[in-house]
Amino acid sequence: MKAIWYNGKVYAGEEALQEAFLVRDGFFQAVGTNEEILALADAETVCTDLKGCFVCPGFNDSHMHLVAYGQALGAARLAEHTDSPVEEPDVMRGIECAVTRMSLDGTGPYLPQEAFTVREALDSFTLRGAESSFEENFKGCIAPGYAADFTVLEKDPFTAEPRTLHGIRVAGCFLDGRPAGAAKEEVPGKTPKKIRNVVFDIGGVLADFEPERVMAAHGFSEAAKEAFRREIFAKVWLDCDRIPYGDEEIRALFKAQLPDFAAEVDRLWDDITPITREMPYAQSWLRTLKARGYRLYILSNYGKRSFEINSPRYGFLPLTDGQLISYEVQRLKPEPEIYESLCERFGIRPEESVFIDDVPANVRAAEALGFSGIVFTGRESAGARLEEILAAD
Repeated sequence: MKAIWYNGKVYAGEEALQEAFLVRDGFFQAVGTNEEILALADAETVCTDLKGCFVCPGFNDSHMHLVAYGQALGAARLAEHTDSPVEEPDVMRGIECAVTRMSLDGTGPYLPQEAFTVREALDSFTLRGAESSFEENFKGCIAPGYAADFTVLEKDPFTAEPRTLHGIRVAGCFLDGRPAGAAKEEVPGKTPKKIRNVVFDIGGVLADFEPERVMAAHGFSEAAKEAFRREIFAKVWLDCDRIPYGDEEIRALFKAQLPDFAAEVDRLWDDITPITREMPYAQSWLRTLKARGYRLYILSNYGKRSFEINSPRYGFLPLTDGQLISYEVQRLKPEPEIYESLCERFGIRPEESVFIDDVPANVRAAEALGFSGIVFTGRESAGARLEEILAAD
């Protein structure tokens, strides 16, 4: 299902409100102005006029008693709750009390120095509630890739008088882009599964890795090239991907391995940049996936010093939602621990993820942990296989 809500006041976590958003298959795909989002509509898109209503992420009533403990810590990201059934399950009443620090009968204020802003109160019932259940990577925010859970309010709480917040009527609650309580479409005999993440390798996928090019650029003799192929690129290079060596340490390591080619070692590390170039398709591929709501990650065997030098030249990196580089955890693909570290760092579920790498062993290791795997042999074939996986999802 593809649907657009437009002509609203959409709180997407920033002070400036958006006007519209696109939902596809239960996930937010795009957020922006009416013009931007309506331009994405096709003949099958269902468009709903919000008529100026306010939209925020779906309320997550955490129902926890952790305020005193959080205050004792001195710094905590607190999730609000209604305390139902002790109190009425009325989120708007909870928001008003958090802002005014007064009860609805007019008594108070209680500890006014702890009052929330309206934005803080909204966040505490949405994003902070998702954090309390460790779901902040896919709930609690109106942004591409997040579950399309949202609440429609008849009035804008940011412009309302604080003591009237409890009276703002909830016009609708939506889960996965459908009215709460609506039945989901199910395919008989198919186990529900949703791909949310695509994980890319760098070298050989989004950028090339060409030792021959860098050696030629620095005028290495044939003897030097053969020595570097044998002793450096076939052996020591992987050690540098694992251990976070600095510049001087790498030079010393290479010179100890090749004492007769110390000058070539210095020339190599004086300018290592010719060893890699971004693939011409990298940015457009990632932008397309990003626009469709998928979260994008990097998992790469890459040395600390090399990555520091080359990463600013990779225009695709800012398009990703996160990167884990081997030297950071001192693990290399296909060791299972590096995949597990990626999942732990970014809250990734393997069964919701596709992993793309040009080394078959690395892909097999990811598949053993539950990822859908693609061995990269070219942009066209890998892209086609990725679309097959996403279409079958």
